[in-house]
Amino acid sequence: MRAIRRNAPHIVLGLLSVTFVVTFAFLAVQRHFALESNGMDLGNVDQALWNTAHGDFMAFTNMAPLRNRLALHVEPILLLFVPFYWLGLGGPVALLLVQAAVVGLGAWPLFRLAQRALWQDESVGGAVGSRVGAWLALVFPLAYLLMPALEAAILYDFHAVTLAPTFLLFAFYYLETRRPGRFALAAVLAMACKEDMALTVASLGLYALVTRRWRFGLPALLGGIVWFVVALSVVQPIFSPTGGNIQAVRYAWLGRDLPEMVGTLLQRPEVVWQHIWQRANLPAYLGGLLLPTGLLAALSPLTWLPTLPTLAINLLSDNPFTWRLEEFHYAAPLTPFVLISALWGIRAVGMRIARCWRTATRYVLLGTCAWLFIGALGYHYARGFSPLARPFRLPSVTAHAHRAQEVFAQIPPEAALFAQSNLNPHVSGRRVLYYDPQLLTALLQGGPCCYDGTLPPPDYLLFDVSTLVNQDDFQRQVIIALLKQGGWEPLVAEDGFLLLRATPSAPPLEPDQLPPAFTDFARAEDALPQHPIMASFGDALRLAGFDLRFNRAEEVQVVLWMEPLRPLDEDLFIALYLLDEWGVPRGATTVDQPALVWHPTSRWQVGERVRIVFNTLPWYTRDMSAFRLALGVMRGRDPWQPGIRLTPHPVADARYALRLPSEGTLLELARFSQVFGMPEGGPVERLWQVPRPQYQVNASLGNLIRLVGYDLQLPTCGDETSITVTTACWFGMVLYWQAQQDMPQDYTVFVHVIDRMEAGEERLLTQRDTMPDDGAYPTHNWQAGEVVVDPVRVPLPREMPAGAFDLFVGMYDPVTRERLPVVSATGEVLDDKVVLRAALQVSELRR
Repeated sequence: MRAIRRNAPHIVLGLLSVTFVVTFAFLAVQRHFALESNGMDLGNVDQALWNTAHGDFMAFTNMAPLRNRLALHVEPILLLFVPFYWLGLGGPVALLLVQAAVVGLGAWPLFRLAQRALWQDESVGGAVGSRVGAWLALVFPLAYLLMPALEAAILYDFHAVTLAPTFLLFAFYYLETRRPGRFALAAVLAMACKEDMALTVASLGLYALVTRRWRFGLPALLGGIVWFVVALSVVQPIFSPTGGNIQAVRYAWLGRDLPEMVGTLLQRPEVVWQHIWQRANLPAYLGGLLLPTGLLAALSPLTWLPTLPTLAINLLSDNPFTWRLEEFHYAAPLTPFVLISALWGIRAVGMRIARCWRTATRYVLLGTCAWLFIGALGYHYARGFSPLARPFRLPSVTAHAHRAQEVFAQIPPEAALFAQSNLNPHVSGRRVLYYDPQLLTALLQGGPCCYDGTLPPPDYLLFDVSTLVNQDDFQRQVIIALLKQGGWEPLVAEDGFLLLRATPSAPPLEPDQLPPAFTDFARAEDALPQHPIMASFGDALRLAGFDLRFNRAEEVQVVLWMEPLRPLDEDLFIALYLLDEWGVPRGATTVDQPALVWHPTSRWQVGERVRIVFNTLPWYTRDMSAFRLALGVMRGRDPWQPGIRLTPHPVADARYALRLPSEGTLLELARFSQVFGMPEGGPVERLWQVPRPQYQVNASLGNLIRLVGYDLQLPTCGDETSITVTTACWFGMVLYWQAQQDMPQDYTVFVHVIDRMEAGEERLLTQRDTMPDDGAYPTHNWQAGEVVVDPVRVPLPREMPAGAFDLFVGMYDPVTRERLPVVSATGEVLDDKVVLRAALQVSELRR
């Protein structure tokens, strides 16, 4: 029993590590079987290892014309997986399991480092004692395992560099405990994970030199530099078709070659700084690293030294993926040193306090460790990937995904195969595998295939059109074109899966000649939508409801449930619109979604319910603080012609406040705001409780409508095409109304900006008159007692002087132009507008 108490922190550490490994191994494998893994890089790593195990060293065709994995990255550590393939145990699942296990193992060296720093270091250890210090040490591996940047790397397929953090932690631990042999082994393993890890090890060697550990520093510095030069200048040119590093294109904005790039870095630092600060968003990037430690990692700048190569590689790149801290694997090598810096920062604070007031050191260490725990847990809740996190999502292995395994089994293992990205890793154990769509274009054009005849043409083509993004109308322009061209025999055409075998005698096929079961993926059957909002579009279609799919790494996907109201002899175009927070359309889908490519409206049957997944979206909403999504149905293909849209007629709903933006030609589906950098939201429900506006008013207009308050946004200028004035400056105002009774008619809202002259005269400077919510929610739809949030954007003239201006707010009948009077509680008429004295503060307007 005494031994258990003595080793309790180690037991807890083991439980934490095992829980982490089991959780993330399960999530990674579940994601794979839910058809969410990809050919980049799980598929191509598996193919390279499969070929190596079968005598073709690191060969892969998944990224042809690259023919060898070493042309992409130099990762010798992958060779340790080959024996698993010899034993028949290799494959994507094995890679994902080992990756999670190795990452979880990194908790141990960090725990040992924390033990040494918190109580074995005599300068601070005596303050907390060995028992308390051992328990405090657990905070650091826990914070490490909770880091979203590390968890994202595990769940984004397989990358050898994701293994590097564990080896770097061991290397740092052995550096601190002065074990040169073990340090060398850990450093070599880290460098074997990817060519740029050599620079990280070299920087760790530089750190050792700065801290006067010469036996460690000089070999690590020189060894790291030499291996990096060998990997880039010797290994990669041997296997690269270009004779160099294919990743160099990411840095072409700096120059055409290395000397020119260095010249740009030295001679044009302002250009480089603008790229890092603005395009790569350095503040947000560093914030995502520091906030999980409660900013404590900033207390030890020296231990950030090994992160500099990875920071430079990620932030100087012009590939936006490398700037995304918690979506891919690029930031994984930074995470060990973030926690080490937090640990060293806490130790530095403790040492400084101990010199002045030793009795306070205990409380300082307890407080800072508690702060680290709160920061790590809070940030993980906001942006983590485990079931403890707010945005946690468990990938669902549906019946469709189970059917996929049956389809995969029908493909001969020796066949040359084309498979789209999310199916690719399930069939990557073969010699020849493709997923580049350009290959299909070459097949259509009848040119030499493949890659100038250096590789065999595919014997089979494998698609899942239900999950394949229809970018640039790919499904119609390529897949359907291949069917119409002939020479491809459908072996499987069911539930969106299409397995085609190259058969020269196969006749041309039209999409409607495929079996009816092929479009099962587009049929909703008896399932119920999340949001049962109903609306008809003209006399043609009815919306029966919709689902919202949230995925932090992608845009919000809308799943529509549509029904024909009558037999249709035309193919209607169904578009999704992106609206800004003011309800102004900013984007629209311009190609058919997969369901409509294969099951257009002319084939819909009365009584059939069709399920349309919008997975092809042409916008990026991460830089929008709020946005909306709306639906339009039209005759014709141009989503920007309101005249061809079918008028939506929503069914009256007591729960939802349904809006019809764009002059009543669209149906608003949902509104979203960014919460911790991820969209949250849904359909607008009727509001019955008055929120807390910035400014309260409480003025009744004709005993019909009450203005309860308003919010104001600072005046701003920009390129704004939606305001038809001679300037692009405006201020935002959110009005909060409450209906005092049901209203059969509509009223127009006016907001006037008034300059009160010295003589007492009032001069109208600008105004905005519009029905509520820019016409999308007229007052005849309001119910008694309902609170309506009405955003209004008011244009400002460019020459508007600085100062404080009154705002006149009210409503009027758009037919008679008669204003609703402002009345007192006794019914006395007070005015014909609400006067907000000096409400608008304007400084000099600048474009």
